[in-house]
Amino acid sequence: MRNSQFGFRPRRNTSDALFITRRMIDAAVMGKGSGAGLMLLLLDWAKAFDSIRPDSLLEALRRFGLPPGMLQLIRAIYTDRQFVVRDCAHISTCRKQQAGIAQGCPLSPYLFIIVQAVMLRDVDLQLAGVPHIQEPDYVVTPDVL
Repeated sequence: MRNSQFGFRPRRNTSDALFITRRMIDAAVMGKGSGAGLMLLLLDWAKAFDSIRPDSLLEALRRFGLPPGMLQLIRAIYTDRQFVVRDCAHISTCRKQQAGIAQGCPLSPYLFIIVQAVMLRDVDLQLAGVPHIQEPDYVVTPDVL
């Protein structure tokens, strides 16, 4: 986990992340004449848990290096999930859940962080060959920016 990970970590909050981001912007503006620059990648994490597809989750977990036994357990949880909607006296037909990780499950924030870590590692690899880009750093928070 990156030191810049603020979401789902104790003693870290969104105010810290916003402060760091603002200081990075200030530093880039102050150093404008020196050729320094700043590239921001802002991602909207709204409904993040709802949007992760099971196949993408499992691929990210595999690439992160989770042991096969752990992958098998998570695959069992997230493969072929179905649901019904119930109200007072009615039950809907059974539907297949296409995406989403379980909200309220203590494992879910960790799964999301792993997906995020794999995605940011891919960004690092893509930027590695771009001229004038030094090693990127991130301020990673839940949906606040």
